[in-house]
Amino acid sequence: MACSIEDKYGREITNLRFSLTQTCNLNCIYCHNEGENGDECNLITQEEVIEAVKLGTRYGIKKVKLSGGEPLLRPDLTEIIQKISPHLNDVSLTTNAILLPQKIDELCEAGLDRVNISLDTLNPETYRELTGGDLKKALKGIEAAEQSKLFPVKINTVILDNINTNEIQDFINYAKNNDIILQLIEYHDTNTLKNQKNYSQYHYNLDPIEKTLTKKADKIKTRKMHHRKKYYIKNAEIEVVRPMHNTEFCENCTRLRVTSCGEFKPCLMREDNHVPFNGNMEKSLLKAINQRKPYF
Repeated sequence: MACSIEDKYGREITNLRFSLTQTCNLNCIYCHNEGENGDECNLITQEEVIEAVKLGTRYGIKKVKLSGGEPLLRPDLTEIIQKISPHLNDVSLTTNAILLPQKIDELCEAGLDRVNISLDTLNPETYRELTGGDLKKALKGIEAAEQSKLFPVKINTVILDNINTNEIQDFINYAKNNDIILQLIEYHDTNTLKNQKNYSQYHYNLDPIEKTLTKKADKIKTRKMHHRKKYYIKNAEIEVVRPMHNTEFCENCTRLRVTSCGEFKPCLMREDNHVPFNGNMEKSLLKAINQRKPYF
């Protein structure tokens, strides 16, 4: 029987987030690369992912999120999902959705439960400037997710100063009309070189947005995960994610990350406490949990 495990600050660990690759088919100017600096390394193997998941379930891990880079570029993604899903309550994927129409059926059959799709503008020209990609392909991917068995479908929208702050209502309308949960995410500095360069240019304080949402909301809930607030406005569901300088965000964190290089990463914001697998994954897992420390 699985037993739960807590770090030194009394925070229970319930989910793992894997970066399966650093490779991506877009080049988003704001991407935090899951806190990785892009250093070359031996890519985490399918066997290591499966071992980490099975080990995690012995310590109460119930959920896994697969990310990247772009995880749909990983050729064995479907096989990974197929092998880990029987051990978990929830398997989700973070993607830019460009390749989703071709992959959606096999992912659902393998056991994928839900998907988070990165979408930071509804303007084709702005999308091209932000990502180098084609908005139509992303929207087709979202449409494919909506029509599949995946539920819920969420959109991750990073709010960028002077770029998409004028699109908030457009996103709310889009989410409402397509039965999608909208996540408005504060742009944050993960201490990687790319993010440090862009943080001061693009960071936007979400206070004005939250004040407006509070006035308009029919109902407001607070999630246990990171103490995020959810606003319900005329059948639209909007979640606000604010990691920067937020003690409640860290205080309520239940996640342990795994890098594409096969290391446990106790905190997205830190590069100095990674724990390599080193042949004894259980020892590494327990060490990583012991090294978890609130950043704020």
